[in-house]
Amino acid sequence: MKKSILKILRCPECGGLLSSICFVKDLGLLKCGKCGRVYPVHKNIIMLYPDEMIERIRDVRIVFKTILERLKIECNVKLDQ
Repeated sequence: MKKSILKILRCPECGGLLSSICFVKDLGLLKCGKCGRVYPVHKNIIMLYPDEMIERIRDVRIVFKTILERLKIECNVKLDQ
């Protein structure tokens, strides 16, 4: 993922700026500076799904959970989600 994209990306929930908090190989996490939500990045695809969509789509929930669990361990990142 190109870091320049962070200048234009916004949180779909609150419109806050996103920052990179962890990247390991093809996985990463972006965090909203305003509301604190975390969004996974997988193979350069940034998953900016609103909360309501994540809850409705089973496959998206599974991918989110898998990425978050792996990066919590590899990056030693403490997440509220």
